[in-house]
Amino acid sequence: MNKPLGMFISSTLVICFVLSTSLVMSQNESRFDLGLSGGILNTYSIFDSDLASRTESSVSYNFAIDLFYDLTDRLQIKTGLIYESYAYSVLDFTPLSPGDLMDGVIDVNRSFSRSDIETSSLLIPIELRYKLLGDVNHLYLSSGFSPIFLLVDNSIHSVTLGNDELPTSIIEVNSIQINLRLGIGYECNLGPLKLYTAINSFFGLSDFENFEGDAFSKSRLYGIGLSTGIRF
Repeated sequence: MNKPLGMFISSTLVICFVLSTSLVMSQNESRFDLGLSGGILNTYSIFDSDLASRTESSVSYNFAIDLFYDLTDRLQIKTGLIYESYAYSVLDFTPLSPGDLMDGVIDVNRSFSRSDIETSSLLIPIELRYKLLGDVNHLYLSSGFSPIFLLVDNSIHSVTLGNDELPTSIIEVNSIQINLRLGIGYECNLGPLKLYTAINSFFGLSDFENFEGDAFSKSRLYGIGLSTGIRF
């Protein structure tokens, strides 16, 4: 899927979400809440290859419109729209030629590839939240999954062979992905508003990027972060 089509789908999802949320909440306000949240996270990669690789993570961020629906007094569904920006680098020391191997050991000082990942995506989380301790003010657990739609991809790839650096190339990040989401948080009542703070983690169930050639491998994204928000 190309980027214009991905942005069209994302825009359509935003419009449908806003319209459907307004309609549903007008019919049953007592069981629905809206929220606004934001957070930071550290992002890493897991490679299919068993050879040496390293992720240099930088702080990424997200902003969200959250929709809550109370199934019972202790169980809640949470969905919404999340705008998320990833920025990190990956060093891959997979041998690029027979000369990169010295006595069967990878010489990481002679050759490596570097991927500078910079993307923005729209996520639609579908999660269950369970009150673990407390009632109005409570500790909760959350779990679910999230489809991811790529909006912007400024990722590049470079290869260094000894003292030579080859021309950079563009990384084709997969346009649609899905990840597993787990979290633990605390929510407290502030009168008309409710404040919630959570430690969230995610793990990619689909490949984030797919490098071609023997030198590169598929990778999946995972991360952990902190978010806070209000619902009303």
